[in-house]
Amino acid sequence: MLSHLRSAKIDRKEKLIINRANKVDYLLCDSEFKALLAEAKLINQSRPKYNVIWKDDKSNLYIKISINEDLPKIYPARLENDMQSLHFGPFPSINTVEFILREIRKVFPYCSQKKISKRPCFYSKINRCNPCPNLINKITNKKVKQNLKKIYKKNIRQIIKILSGKFELVLKNLRVKLKAYSARQQYEQALVIRNNIIYLERFLYQQLKINYQININISEKRLLSLKQLLKNYFPDIDSLARIECYDVSNLSGQEATGSMVTFINGLTAKSYYRRFKIINESQSDLNMIEEIIKRRLKYIRWGMANLIIVDGGRLQITAVKNILKKNQINIPVIGLEKNPDRIVIGINQFPVIKVDFNNLGYNFVRHIRDESHRFARKYHLYLRSKRIFLI
Repeated sequence: MLSHLRSAKIDRKEKLIINRANKVDYLLCDSEFKALLAEAKLINQSRPKYNVIWKDDKSNLYIKISINEDLPKIYPARLENDMQSLHFGPFPSINTVEFILREIRKVFPYCSQKKISKRPCFYSKINRCNPCPNLINKITNKKVKQNLKKIYKKNIRQIIKILSGKFELVLKNLRVKLKAYSARQQYEQALVIRNNIIYLERFLYQQLKINYQININISEKRLLSLKQLLKNYFPDIDSLARIECYDVSNLSGQEATGSMVTFINGLTAKSYYRRFKIINESQSDLNMIEEIIKRRLKYIRWGMANLIIVDGGRLQITAVKNILKKNQINIPVIGLEKNPDRIVIGINQFPVIKVDFNNLGYNFVRHIRDESHRFARKYHLYLRSKRIFLI
């Protein structure tokens, strides 16, 4: 938005965009990949009048999946109206498309060879096309052939889910598989699934190039909106100059980490971000939250928050409040529960705030929670990668 405002001073098209706009809305994405998919989806839905380059289908690249084939192939392509393939995009460059496909291929192998061959493709030799359709077509045993086809098609379905934005569903399915293999003591298969989860999470959450800084006027408005939401429950809350949010990230208790993100006057204050490696990983998520708060309170010199946000509901809020009470510290605590996101107030009966989804204060809390989740996940993935991979 800021780039549009600056460009409007020297560019006629940008000036028209600003003059004719009567509303500004935004989506918060915690990874570059998610932002790319969201942008492509909005462009296809809205076909923006002034976005001439994006509307030119001859110039922009898509990810094509040839679902009309028995064993679909995936590759970069221009938009085709053949009604026999899926197209995801548009994306700004071939580099972007190749990057996305390269990262997805590490988790879900697929074939990108357009012509049928009697020999396995290059990528099959490095397990990036596995099982390879060229090899499948040569198999005479019907049962084996059908089983390999099933595996390949399942990979394609997972890729379609990722490109459709259903990231959490794919990760959930992988985690279910991991638990099943572990329960059956099939540790080699479990290791493969665990590594796939790591690859996919690194791709989804560590490719972060989004600038979260926003106009100072918007910051003031969303702080005021949040204060209005909380005033009925915390009458003494006069300032939200410093807000801290806490989150925990782990996979089956391994490499558990916690995060503290800080917002000063409505803006991220990354110099006050803190990360915690959980000392006792055998404890529950609630105990981990308690450990983080205890360790945080040892550093009063960092300053004290006017509001604390936790990712969760009454259990997480209660865990935080108990630690604050033992230390004779009185700070308002709220939580954000999921599905759908809703604010839970840390007072008796734990009332839930129901507001319009366009409410600035409500969306500000969601933004803070997402930033805390991103920061915790980033450190968690770093520790896991350091342990498993050669970095």
